[in-house]
Amino acid sequence: MSSQQSDTGNQKEAASHSGPSLRAMIAKHRILLLVGMLLVGYTLCGFFLAPYLVERYLPGILQNKLVCSAAIGKVRINPLLLTVEANDFSISEADGTPVAGFGRLFLDFELKGLFRWAWTFKAFQLENPEVSIVMEQEGSVNLTKLIPEKKLDRRGAAPINSDDEDAAPPRLVVENIELLDGAIHVADLRQSEPARADIMPLNIRLERISTLP
Repeated sequence: MSSQQSDTGNQKEAASHSGPSLRAMIAKHRILLLVGMLLVGYTLCGFFLAPYLVERYLPGILQNKLVCSAAIGKVRINPLLLTVEANDFSISEADGTPVAGFGRLFLDFELKGLFRWAWTFKAFQLENPEVSIVMEQEGSVNLTKLIPEKKLDRRGAAPINSDDEDAAPPRLVVENIELLDGAIHVADLRQSEPARADIMPLNIRLERISTLP
C-alpha cells in the first residue's frame, strides 16, 4: 500500500516538474513560428507585392497630382538587402510630349541611419536621366504645364509657401551619388528661328552628401 502511494506521489511530482517546462517549450515554439511567419510575410511582400503596387499605382498617383502622363517599367525590391531598382520611368505632357525620365534608378538603403534619425543611402545611381526644358512662344515654360492651374498664381508660376521656405530639410545622408549619361535638352521658341541646345553626356559623381547639421 505504501509503495503504491509512493509511486503515485512520484508520478505527480514528475508531472508537476514537466508541466511548466512543456508549456515553456510550446510557448517558445509558438514565438519562433510567429517570427518565422512574419519574416516570410515580410520577404514575400518585399519581393513581390511592393514592386507590383509601385508599378501599378505610381503612374496614376502622379497623373492625379500633375497634369501629365506617366509610365514606369520593371521595379525590383530586395527587402533583405534593402535595395530598390526602377527602370524606364517617364513623364510626358498631356499631349504626349516627353518632359523627363530615366533609364534606371538604384537605391541602397542603410539601416545605420536609424541611429541618427536620418535617411541614409549607401548608393544613389541614376542612369540615362533626361529633361526637356522648352520656353514657349508666349513666354511660359513647359514644366509649368505639369502643375494644375488651381495651384498656379496669376502669373502662371507655382507660388512659394513661406512655411516651406522656413521648414528644415529632411535629415538625409547619401554616401555616393552617380548620374550617368544624362541629358538636358533646352529649346527657346520665342524667336522666329527657335534656338536649341543639348547638354550631354552629363556625368556627375558626388560623395558624402548630407543635410545634417
